[in-house]
Amino acid sequence: PKAARKEVLRQREVVLLDAGPLVGLYNENDDWHDRCKRFFGQEDRYDYLLTHAVLCEVVFHIQKDRDAKAASEAVVSLLELIEKGELKLHDDGDDY
Repeated sequence: PKAARKEVLRQREVVLLDAGPLVGLYNENDDWHDRCKRFFGQEDRYDYLLTHAVLCEVVFHIQKDRDAKAASEAVVSLLELIEKGELKLHDDGDDY
């Protein structure tokens, strides 16, 4: 029982992301850019979860607001966060 309680205390909260905070993070002209940078800068505080639909929407907005080279770099950066596990892409079969 004590070990189980300690394990629960070590788990981080899961934050289900909508596109807005990620768009704000990647768009320096967004009114919420600085706030999004601070929120995502809180290392190891949360597990960030996003759906495939949110990922598609964020990529759309990144591409819409930049030239092709900058958009490609931003999308690669976003995908690297997923690859490193800093953002978790939800799969219908996952348990959270």
